[in-house]
Amino acid sequence: MKDNQHEQLFTELTPEFEDPAFSELDDEVAATCSGGRVEFNGPNPDVILYEHTGLGGKSLGINATLNDGDDNLDNALIGSGWNNRTSSIKIIRGTWQLFRDGGYQGPHSERGPGRYNTPRAFGQANDALTGIRRIG
Repeated sequence: MKDNQHEQLFTELTPEFEDPAFSELDDEVAATCSGGRVEFNGPNPDVILYEHTGLGGKSLGINATLNDGDDNLDNALIGSGWNNRTSSIKIIRGTWQLFRDGGYQGPHSERGPGRYNTPRAFGQANDALTGIRRIG
């Protein structure tokens, strides 16, 4: 092709690409596309763990993409350690599995959005939660 033919072809194709239809992805969708993630104490948590019943005391916010979470709440990701410390939970979005033992093992329960003011309400003994994973 001659240079002017390249220029003509480029000019004909350019308007189609000048104003591309991009849309910004929210954090959850973006993370799902990139392989998943878990984040602690972000600005808009999916679930909040509380150290006392009735959603009281210190709290830990968690965001996770589908099939992600934390299989040991006493790990270095969090720092202060939340293993065997949770007495109430507020689930804002998603369905979560709540595990007594590390590695997503042992007795577990599943809960969706709601306020769980006591350990019995979220299916665990007091201060027994060790792992949490988003399943929906």
